[in-house]
Amino acid sequence: MSKSKQVKRVVYFVFSILIGQMVEAQVFGGFAPSTRWKQIQTEKAQIIFQQGNDTMAQRVAAVLDQIQQPAGKTMSDPVRSIPLILQDRTTIPNAYVGLGPYRSEFFTIPPADPFGLGSLHWPDQLTLHEYRHVQQFAHFNRGGSKWLGWLFGEQGRALGNALTVPDWFFEGDAVWQETVLSKQGRGRLPYFFNGYRSLWEAKKNYSWMKLRNGSLRDYVPDHYQLGYLITAAGYQQYGPDFWKEVTADAAAMRRGFYPFQQAIHKYTGNEYLQFIDTVLQRSEQVLRPIQFEQKTKAHFEGDQLFPQRSEDQGLVYVGSSYDQIPRFMQVRDAQVRVLRDRDVSLDAYFSQHHKKLVYASFRPHIRWGNTNYSELQILDTQTGEQKRITRKSYYFAPSWDQSGARMVAAESGPRGQHHLCVLDSQGKLLQRIPNPSGYVFNYPQFLPNGNIISAVRDPQGRMAILQTDLARNSYVVLVPFCRQVMGHLRVQNDTIVFTATYRGRDQLFATTLTGGRIYLLQHQQGNTGDYHPFLHRDSLYFTRFTATGMRIQQVGSGELEWLPVTESFLRDTTALLVMNQFEGSDRLATVPDTLYPIQPYRATTKFFNFHSWQPLIDDPDFTLSLLGENVLNTFQSELFVRYNRNERFTQLGFRGQFGGWFPWVQVGSDFTFGRTGVFRADSITRRVDWNEWNSRAGLTVPLNLSKGRYITQLRSNLQWVYAKPYFNDADKQLLGDRNYSYALAQVLFSNQIQRARKQIFPRWAQTIQTQYYHMTQRYTGYQWLVSANLYMPGITTTQHLVVQGAVQDRDQRVRPSFTNSFPFSRGYQAANLPNMYRWAINYHFPICYPDVGFGNIVYLQRWRANVYYDDTRALVSFVGGVQGQTAFRSVGMEWYADTKWWNQLPLSIGIRYAYLLDADLYGGNGQHRFELVLPVNILSR
Repeated sequence: MSKSKQVKRVVYFVFSILIGQMVEAQVFGGFAPSTRWKQIQTEKAQIIFQQGNDTMAQRVAAVLDQIQQPAGKTMSDPVRSIPLILQDRTTIPNAYVGLGPYRSEFFTIPPADPFGLGSLHWPDQLTLHEYRHVQQFAHFNRGGSKWLGWLFGEQGRALGNALTVPDWFFEGDAVWQETVLSKQGRGRLPYFFNGYRSLWEAKKNYSWMKLRNGSLRDYVPDHYQLGYLITAAGYQQYGPDFWKEVTADAAAMRRGFYPFQQAIHKYTGNEYLQFIDTVLQRSEQVLRPIQFEQKTKAHFEGDQLFPQRSEDQGLVYVGSSYDQIPRFMQVRDAQVRVLRDRDVSLDAYFSQHHKKLVYASFRPHIRWGNTNYSELQILDTQTGEQKRITRKSYYFAPSWDQSGARMVAAESGPRGQHHLCVLDSQGKLLQRIPNPSGYVFNYPQFLPNGNIISAVRDPQGRMAILQTDLARNSYVVLVPFCRQVMGHLRVQNDTIVFTATYRGRDQLFATTLTGGRIYLLQHQQGNTGDYHPFLHRDSLYFTRFTATGMRIQQVGSGELEWLPVTESFLRDTTALLVMNQFEGSDRLATVPDTLYPIQPYRATTKFFNFHSWQPLIDDPDFTLSLLGENVLNTFQSELFVRYNRNERFTQLGFRGQFGGWFPWVQVGSDFTFGRTGVFRADSITRRVDWNEWNSRAGLTVPLNLSKGRYITQLRSNLQWVYAKPYFNDADKQLLGDRNYSYALAQVLFSNQIQRARKQIFPRWAQTIQTQYYHMTQRYTGYQWLVSANLYMPGITTTQHLVVQGAVQDRDQRVRPSFTNSFPFSRGYQAANLPNMYRWAINYHFPICYPDVGFGNIVYLQRWRANVYYDDTRALVSFVGGVQGQTAFRSVGMEWYADTKWWNQLPLSIGIRYAYLLDADLYGGNGQHRFELVLPVNILSR
């Protein structure tokens, strides 16, 4: 790469960093065209939902009205009504509020495991948490952030907020709201604090930048947990207006560089890191009452989940680490054996019976990205063979009966429907138990008498353990409804063991079918929680949360005390770090049963919905775009103006993409003013000026073929492009008609296995790209390209061998040139030659994991390198018309730094050294070449 080109890329890189932002991943064109939409319009939100979700939408609207002014009026700025979409066909429990465009989406199927997020009615919890983000965006729209909004639209506001207010505050403050406005929320969940408790037990005192950015070799709690510790402590120590004032100063950019840190200093009198250190020390005093020290290894070992033991199978569990993807493991006769890599799944739960293992795996719809499923798989632990037994289902936490002939699973599907379902061993539905009470079921189990027990959540957010009589479709309460989180049930004879929240920890309990008493299974305690209990003979197996992973523990009968617990178990609502003055402000308990008018919602509403100005500098092109996207994310549009500094032309254009049909439809048109060039023919050489009109139309079919352990995408694209130049009369007589058109066909295929955290690439992956250009008007000609990459395991699990190949061919006629996408040998100046092929071999490996940063600006997680050999052969025309195959070979090495900027934006930056084995015919001098490898797609939409 030339020095000037390097400088241009650096300038572009820096500018991109300044205006780049992290946005939520959203699915484009995720709904079938047959989807029918309704809406409830209130002062607070426009709630958009599919037919059949009326009850859920009414509840969300009522909760929004109830919580508009949070306790203490901590952020009371006027809030603009937000479009809010209820997604009921995706099994991924999540939600977001975003700018650019301004909207929110709730994914309404609740999580299978209640310990991480709690047992609140799921739409209620999403409303409490996500509406806090709406209030935050309104409060942060001031000063410098507001100016950026005026200049660049909603993405400008989002940029201002991201530059001034850290992500830990966004999420920590939202967790605080879900906690203080309800009787639960993550601020009352022991699981939420296990991360920091485990670090303190292991005496792992990480730096502030490591806590902010995470690590590839050590477990570090996420920014939700960190944010809540700091946010709750700030409210508690400095009052309800503290964060309101801090974030107002920060978002307004009143104090220049590091405005948030300077605002902390202004309102506390302490330096920022001193304030953080004090908060963490006080949090440790509250959250670590037991001075227990956990002996751990230096770095993260891995998780061992849901251990189960039997006479014929030994100990079976799900194991994973930062080096390995999740897999089913077996320990028998002191031998450890990998049974099989687990399919992509949302929950690690499984059930085994003799040589059969059943679990639920994730599977997306082939086309509609907002629809996916939870399907049941049966694994033969002897042969490793697996069989899918349900299709397009919504089953979770399946469990065998004692004979292995039937199984029971919890069903959570569209329209807020929840059931217990009994299936045979081939996946055929035998019985769906009616659920008039609206319970959500977790971890059902068969009893020896043929009935079923399960943990349930009611619409008020309470939990209980119920026994279901299959013959009568009736329930018997074994553990009464209370605010405790309960789950991970297992049965041995008439004894039921489970995990429940009690006195600030998730602890192990047992009850019986006959006695009705609840026992605390007392053993050596720590400050973290115990999960996934399993009784086998006289031993209890379970997993404990540690700083090096969820690790299997075994306790014999002599080490275990069965302590009866009183009714205090049912009344325990321990709040770990909640402001006392907000205790009891349960807004959900007084939500009125308001009926809001329901109206149809047209999918074409605000179809263009322009929301942001986006500048882009890619010298010599300077572009300003007006971006649009409708609320349902089925149409994206762009109006742009571009100036080219080299040719001094101006271009106006429009692009649009519609994803509401099975194929995406793309259209675009642009007009260029003031193009110039030199025309040479025979003895004539003259300057030519013209304007040019270009139009294009295309179809894309995006298919998601993912299943099992592999993530597979297939995208086919067909485009037609038309170009028409407009010459003045004199040039038109000389040049004639120069209109032309061409067609482009592309197929992109990728297939990869899941990737572990420390792996640079997936252990196994394949990508293939084919594209074909063909002139259809005026000129004749073609160009085709096939390129492929094959990713294979290296010597260790974090090293990778990558083999690449490409072939391109085109005609040699004089005509407008097609875009050249051929991956030329590294180090050479790329050329578009008539016939080219290339192969390359790469070996990627990590060097070290420094986990160091500078000034809260840049943080280095990993150094890695790649040793490569490139070999390109091309048909070259020499002086005198002689053609010949010419080699362009190089060897070299690349060094990459995997970094995070401003504690949020992940970027990989590299330096490449290439030693040229052949002459570079098209630019540059010398055999030694250095290049800066920068990410140039930071602003991809």
